[in-house]
Amino acid sequence: MNKLFGTFNIKDDGHLYVGNHNLHSLAREHGTPLIVYDIDGIREKIETYKSAFKWRNVSVEIIYASKAFLNSSFVQFIKQEGLSLDVVSGGEIYIAIKNGFPPEQLHFHGNNKTKEEIIYALESGVKNFIIDHADEYHLIIDLLKKSNRLIDLFVRLNTGIEAHTHEFIMTSHVESKFGISIHSKELQRILQDVSLRDNIRILGFHAHIGSQIYDVRPYLKTLKVLFAFTKKMNEKHNLIMSEINIGGGFGIYYSKEDDFIDIKSSAKLLEKTLEKIDHDRIIKKILIEPGRSLVGNYAVTLYSVGSVKKTMGDKTYVFVDGGMTDNPRYALYGAHYEVLVANRCYSPFKRHYSVAGKICESGDVIIEDALLSYVEKGDILAVLSTGAYNYSMASNYNKALKPAVFFVNGEEEYLTTRRETYEDLLKLDV
Repeated sequence: MNKLFGTFNIKDDGHLYVGNHNLHSLAREHGTPLIVYDIDGIREKIETYKSAFKWRNVSVEIIYASKAFLNSSFVQFIKQEGLSLDVVSGGEIYIAIKNGFPPEQLHFHGNNKTKEEIIYALESGVKNFIIDHADEYHLIIDLLKKSNRLIDLFVRLNTGIEAHTHEFIMTSHVESKFGISIHSKELQRILQDVSLRDNIRILGFHAHIGSQIYDVRPYLKTLKVLFAFTKKMNEKHNLIMSEINIGGGFGIYYSKEDDFIDIKSSAKLLEKTLEKIDHDRIIKKILIEPGRSLVGNYAVTLYSVGSVKKTMGDKTYVFVDGGMTDNPRYALYGAHYEVLVANRCYSPFKRHYSVAGKICESGDVIIEDALLSYVEKGDILAVLSTGAYNYSMASNYNKALKPAVFFVNGEEEYLTTRRETYEDLLKLDV
């Protein structure tokens, strides 16, 4: 049985809806591929986070990880909801600033920030920098001499705490490209140096242990390690760090192979853990960075079926008008999805299909084995839970056009990113 989240629902006519909006009709009217976001569902999930992390003795800052999905309309929505933004590039900073997002609520991450990106961030009023290594720290020091600005700093640590997830999205094992080892002399030199500077305020340590994590225990361990290390480094270097950023990575449901992490109970365990270890109330603020868990389940991608093809090996392909160019996660991670025939969800007749795209690549598969109602040319397929790392990872491979993005917000439905055109493919050519 496919799981539907937010306001996605199947009505008596057997069609898939978001709220009262018929997705089959949306696809027919606006074309495919079409990514449709359920804004009411996302808003409800944000409220779940706000409620769960309303702690008694410590403030919690919720920072949306914009790499999961970002466009102008979504920046404005996140601003309205009162969240901060985690940005990892000059491009993400640009989109945020151009849409009126407060620069003081941007948190600039990245393991290889360029000189140009740092200058742009400083000139735009970004104050929160999360540094990844010594070279970056010294580059920021040099640029601050020319800018006359004050910044707040977090140091991303590699704690060595491993989460059980796909190796490509595991980010805190000892060989990870992210963060400074908690045991390194380089880290001690940075902390000693920053203690002597008056244009940098070091707030604390950051760790992000991976993505699609369903177990709260690695987060509890991370919190304990970061707290103990904060206390030790405060004493050693005469610092007053009082914030801990435990990152994001909270897992969501994609298919029956997946579990999910309960945000309410996890937040309560984290709060109790901090209360138990922080007798002196050193920590004043906890920061979290949900991305996928805020948006992942609250979008679907609609495709038109171009043909159905049975092979001599008894496999039946359903070919759709998108593929790995708008959803590369199967090709990258072997990610699983659930799918419905948007115009025939209730049909009792089921058979196995392999849903594949139109890209000239053998790995262009969206779902290897899908149990679906009878599929025929012209049907609309709805691939579920495509809100995170789909449009944001889309490409023009084979000169495919990136899809349009629609928002459904209550009774409103509106285009937020138009579909690319052939003319767009030539815009950068000289």
